[in-house]
Amino acid sequence: MNVHAHMDGRLVLGFLDERALSAQPIHYWVAHEHLLGSNEALSQAVHSAQAEGRTLDTYLVQQWYDEHIAGHAFRQMQGMSDGMARLFGGLMESLREADQQSADFQGELHANIAELGHVQDPAALQEVAQNLLKAAMTANVHSRSLQKSLEKTEQEARQLRAELDAHRKQAMTDPLTGLLNRRGMAHEMGRWFADGAVATTGMAMLVLDIDHFKRINDDYGHAVGDVVIRRVAEVFGSVVPEAAMTARFGGEEFVVLVPQTTSQQAMGLAERIRQTIEKMRLVRRQDRQVIAPFTISVGLAMRSVSDTLETLFERADQALYQAKSGGRNRVVASQPAA
Repeated sequence: MNVHAHMDGRLVLGFLDERALSAQPIHYWVAHEHLLGSNEALSQAVHSAQAEGRTLDTYLVQQWYDEHIAGHAFRQMQGMSDGMARLFGGLMESLREADQQSADFQGELHANIAELGHVQDPAALQEVAQNLLKAAMTANVHSRSLQKSLEKTEQEARQLRAELDAHRKQAMTDPLTGLLNRRGMAHEMGRWFADGAVATTGMAMLVLDIDHFKRINDDYGHAVGDVVIRRVAEVFGSVVPEAAMTARFGGEEFVVLVPQTTSQQAMGLAERIRQTIEKMRLVRRQDRQVIAPFTISVGLAMRSVSDTLETLFERADQALYQAKSGGRNRVVASQPAA
C-alpha cells in the first residue's frame, strides 16, 4: 500500500521539522494523512491539539496513529471480510445452479431410458440416442463451467486471505520496531489468556522502560531516540525465548509475556536483558558522536490463576514503578497475587 501517494514529501518533512519530530514511519504517516486531508478524524485531532497549545510529540502522534490510522486498517479488514462473504455467496449460487443442472440431466436420462422401451424402429432409436448424447454434452459443458468457477473462486479466496493477513499484521505491528503494538498486544496476548490449553501458571510478564529517555531525545534528537528504541527491540530478538510475545506498549515502554517459565527463570531473563542493554554502546553515524550509555528498568510479575491480562500487567507495571523509584537500572518482582 502506497500511503505516501499524491503528497510532496518535502511538505511532510517540513511539517515534522517545524515540530522537532523525526521522519520515522509513524510520524511521517500521521503527518502525511493530516496534510493530505483524507482522514477527517485525524485532522480534527491535530487541529484541536494545536488550538489547545499542546506540543505535538511522539506520544501524541503515536496515540493518533493508534486511534485514526491503525483502526482504519481494521476497517479495511472488515471490508475484505464482506468481500469474502460475497465471493462464497457466489460460489454457493454456482453450486445450486450445478445441482439443478444435474437434476435436469438425470431427468432427461430417465425419460429417454424409459422411451427406449417403446422404440419400434431404428430411426426412433437413433433419436433417443441423439437426445441422450445432447443431454450428456450439455452436462459436460456445465461441469467444465463449474470447474472454472471453482478455480477462480479458489484463486480469489487465496488473494483475499493474503490481503487480510497483511492488513491484520500491519494493524497490530509497531512500524518502528516490528514488534506488536498496543492493539496487537491486547489481541495476541489476550488469546493466551482466553485459551484453556495455555497453562494459567508458569507465565511471566515483564514490563520494561528505557531510563531517562526524554534526556536522550533532548541531548541527541529524536532520530537517535528512534535508534535507541530499535536497538532495545533487537535485544529482545536475541535474548527473549522464541515462544514469548513481545510488544512495544508505547513510547519507550515494552512488554514481554513468557510462557512456561519459573519466577527464577523469568528473573534471570530480565537480568540478561537489563545487562545486555547496559553494556550497549552506540555511535551516531553522521558525526561519529558516542551516545552516552543508557539503561532500562524492569517490573516482573508471575501469573496467578486469578490473573487476567489487565491485572497481570498492572502488577508488573507497579513493580516497574518501584524499580524506577528505587534508582532505575534494576529488576523488581511483584509479590504474588492473592
